Amino acid sequence: MYTPFDKLDYYILQELRKNSRTPAVEIARKLGESERKIRKRIERMIDLGIGRFTVIIDPPSFGFGITVDIFMEVQSGSVDSITEKLLKFPELCFVANCQEKNCLSIEARFKTMEDLYNFLNYTIPSIEGVQITHHTIISRVLKDIDGWVPPEKSFGSFNS
Repeated sequence: MYTPFDKLDYYILQELRKNSRTPAVEIARKLGESERKIRKRIERMIDLGIGRFTVIIDPPSFGFGITVDIFMEVQSGSVDSITEKLLKFPELCFVANCQEKNCLSIEARFKTMEDLYNFLNYTIPSIEGVQITHHTIISRVLKDIDGWVPPEKSFGSFNS
């Protein structure tokens, strides 16, 4: 299996995952490589679009301590227009199509249970063609997308 990334890329990503502001010179020193080589690798990965450097917001720090996953059935032929409406809700942090036809999955964040209640019972039902099929309050996130990296075996051998 060919992969355009090798173990050095993996180790660089591991360091950047810990702190995306880590200077290339520090990563180079830790990995025993030249700063120039590390900079070129980082630039290459950015150019290939494998990720982006961004700030990850901690919702509870802003009072948004309630998270809910919601699954909904959408009227046939309305998925795109309903998705467009959903994308405008600031409460939503995740919107995706499900494998089943006419199914959407969303994740939302709230400050209060009353805000959640109103969203589930008034906001979503006010969108014509949407029916909530299931929802669950997330009591604790154990692993989030922010920390995901492909497993080390997904990277080719080290090419010095």
